[in-house]
Amino acid sequence: MANPSARVLIVVNDSDTIRMVGQPSLKKAGYEVLFCSTADAAVEQAVPFLPHVVILDHDLPEINGRDLMIALKSAGIEAPFIELMKTDDAAGIVQSYRMGAREILLKPFKETELFAILESIMTEVRDKEERDQLADQLAEANYRLELSAREMTTLIDIQNTLKNAKSEFEAVDQLLE
Repeated sequence: MANPSARVLIVVNDSDTIRMVGQPSLKKAGYEVLFCSTADAAVEQAVPFLPHVVILDHDLPEINGRDLMIALKSAGIEAPFIELMKTDDAAGIVQSYRMGAREILLKPFKETELFAILESIMTEVRDKEERDQLADQLAEANYRLELSAREMTTLIDIQNTLKNAKSEFEAVDQLLE
C-alpha cells in the first residue's frame, strides 16, 4: 500500500509506448507509479494503491475513459482524473469534464504539458490534505475546550452549592440533587 503522504500516481493506458516513456520520467520526478493496462486491473488495484491522481486513456480496449472514471469513483477513488484523448471533439471533451475529468490532455502531448498539469493538481491535493489535517486538529481542540468548559461549569456549580449551604448536611443533600 502506498504511503498516503507520498505523491502517488496511477496511470491507466493500453499503449506500451506511453508506458515505456512515461514510467521512467514519472518515477524520476518522484511519483510512485502503478500502471494498469486494463480497466478491470485499474479498478482492482486502485483501491489498495490509493492514488492521488489518475491518468487514464479515453480509448481503452474494453471501456472508454469516462466509464472507467465512473467505475473508479464507485470503488471509492476520489482522486482527480486526467484523461488522455486522441480527438479534439468538443462534445466528447465536455462530456468527459461532466463525468469527472479534472483535465483533458490531447494526444500527442509533450511531457512538459503532463508535468505542468500534474504539479498543479498535486499542489491542490497537498493543500486539501493540509486543510483537512488542520480541520481535524481544530475539531479536536474544540472538543477538548468543550470538555474543559463543562468541567469548569461543574466545579463552579459545586462551589456555589457549597457557598449557599447552611450546614454540612444541607450541602451534601444539595450536591446529591
